[in-house]
Amino acid sequence: MTTKILMWILLLWFVVGACMPLLDITFSFPFFYFQVPLEPTTDDQAMIILRLQIVRAASFMTMAYFIFKYLRNRKPLSSVVPVLVFINFLIFFSVIYTLRSGYIWSWKEWSVFGFLLVLSWVLFRENRSEATKIFSKDW
Repeated sequence: MTTKILMWILLLWFVVGACMPLLDITFSFPFFYFQVPLEPTTDDQAMIILRLQIVRAASFMTMAYFIFKYLRNRKPLSSVVPVLVFINFLIFFSVIYTLRSGYIWSWKEWSVFGFLLVLSWVLFRENRSEATKIFSKDW
């Protein structure tokens, strides 16, 4: 019972931690504080800050996703699932955070985004094939 309560607290913490920077509020356990806007001096510095926010949000939501699955007693059918979920959250948050920031992507960001899309598709197919192999010997 105590484990489930702690997992619910972590689940809420991760979801809030991933979404609050969109409102310029940083959630750092156990405190809320308003983020002082950083004034990057170059576009490279702005992109580094944006990338860190995207990876942080994707990491938090990946952990929240698996905590939610744990609380529902659902186990992943494939070892590829954690990577697939993380990549999908990277894609999702890169679009949201970039649109919010108004930053215009260079060819480097577009190439990384394209790579993530292809990787997501490949991992999705691999996950499907592994999930069917798990139960093939049961019949």
